[in-house]
Amino acid sequence: MTHRMGAEALRQFLRRALDGPQLFVVASQLMRVGLLTLYLFAGTRLLGPGGYGALATAVALAAIGATLVGLGSGIGLVRLASRDAAVFPRLGVHAWRGMWPAGC
Repeated sequence: MTHRMGAEALRQFLRRALDGPQLFVVASQLMRVGLLTLYLFAGTRLLGPGGYGALATAVALAAIGATLVGLGSGIGLVRLASRDAAVFPRLGVHAWRGMWPAGC
């Protein structure tokens, strides 16, 4: 008897919890994880250990570099512009010129 009640309570909870946009979010996350798994298996099979290691290294270096691109320029720009609003357009162009070659 308790097993039936537990199963029914779980069904009702899932119906309420996954109503509307939540169902879309859960489904899209499951699809993302499934596609990532397929990509990892296919990538390791097609590239082999050496090729996949080179790809993983390049992606890791790109991720590390992406965190260093701004180097706090956004926060510095806000601080300087909050002191003197007339300086903001000139600083914005200067920051853009410095970050554009880095890929931002």
